[in-house]
Amino acid sequence: MFYHSPQLEAHAAAQTSGKSASKEGSKLKAAARVALQDDLEAISRTARAMAITTPGLEDKFRLPRNIGDQALLAAARSFAQDAVPLKAEFIRRGLSASFLDDLNAGIAALEASIDHKAQKRGTHVAATAALDQTTEDGINVVRELDAIVRNIFRHDSAVLAEWTSASHTESVAHHAKAAQPHTQPTPPKG
Repeated sequence: MFYHSPQLEAHAAAQTSGKSASKEGSKLKAAARVALQDDLEAISRTARAMAITTPGLEDKFRLPRNIGDQALLAAARSFAQDAVPLKAEFIRRGLSASFLDDLNAGIAALEASIDHKAQKRGTHVAATAALDQTTEDGINVVRELDAIVRNIFRHDSAVLAEWTSASHTESVAHHAKAAQPHTQPTPPKG
């Protein structure tokens, strides 16, 4: 006999949904990161060309490599701020008239994707914890019922046999441990 708990099913569904949404969030974040890096590379490349007549710009708009999301966002904000007085020069060298707006939109998109991924990861973690707690609660109820049934029917072996079969539960750790056969090391032949 297997009992279906609506509460367990709801937690399991939330756990699976949160995990899927977290993976989707990872893909969205990766796409937002690539788009922002592309915008920054265009600005950096253009600033190197502008540095021919305005020395120092190549350093001001140098894109650091192999950095995390927060460092990338900090660099993007710095580029956005520092490019404002030079906007006309950037546009004159082929960047779109909306390059600063595009850059700010890219910053916002990466920030939003980071927040989205964190929220969905939190949903997954919370659902896993709720699932574990609900399972633990169910096991505790069975333990309590086991004592009651065994006390009331201690002289009725047929009822106890039915109860033993119906109330059998395994914890995940116990199940995993049971799946691994215990073997004794063979002593070396000498």
